Amino acid sequence: ELLSTVSTPTQTAAYSYTWNHTIESNATLLVVAVEWLSQSWNANCTVNGLAMTRVGGTAYVNSGWVGVVEFFYYVNPPTGTQTILYNGGGWGAYLSATSCTFANAKAVGTCTQSANTSLTVSGGGPNDFLLNVIGGWVSGFGGFTGYNQTLISADLTTVSEPGLFGYARGSSATFSVASLIGNYGGYGLG
Repeated sequence: ELLSTVSTPTQTAAYSYTWNHTIESNATLLVVAVEWLSQSWNANCTVNGLAMTRVGGTAYVNSGWVGVVEFFYYVNPPTGTQTILYNGGGWGAYLSATSCTFANAKAVGTCTQSANTSLTVSGGGPNDFLLNVIGGWVSGFGGFTGYNQTLISADLTTVSEPGLFGYARGSSATFSVASLIGNYGGYGLG
């Protein structure tokens, strides 16, 4: 069960990103979903100074820039108002993030990835929560349109690195956008 989300606006040339999330007393899982674009980046994520586990990431490339969408999670997170720190380095990055808390979550499933096409995630249970991140490099600030699942947040037009965070419920789902821009990456977490 999704309890709460906190979304951040896209940052440009950021080396780290900090925000607060008030984590409920019945939260059993905290997930941070991030999308970024940089020429050099190596990220980690913490909640209240505690290291979160990274779940993969898929790269897409445009004009020498590398983009990644990735997840971090923490089982039985500390409750109350907690500071989340997403920290990188290198050249800095265009990035946006969303943190989500869940109740009654028992496990983090496998990851499915795609680039420049829709993404199908399958193999879960009938009540599973499937989290999706789409990030991309957009010339002309066009962004994405026509997302086909439930939108958590989207910063689509303020910078040339749009980020979209959404989800579906069930044992499988296909995530897509109507405007298939030149380069975008999608990632699903079961």
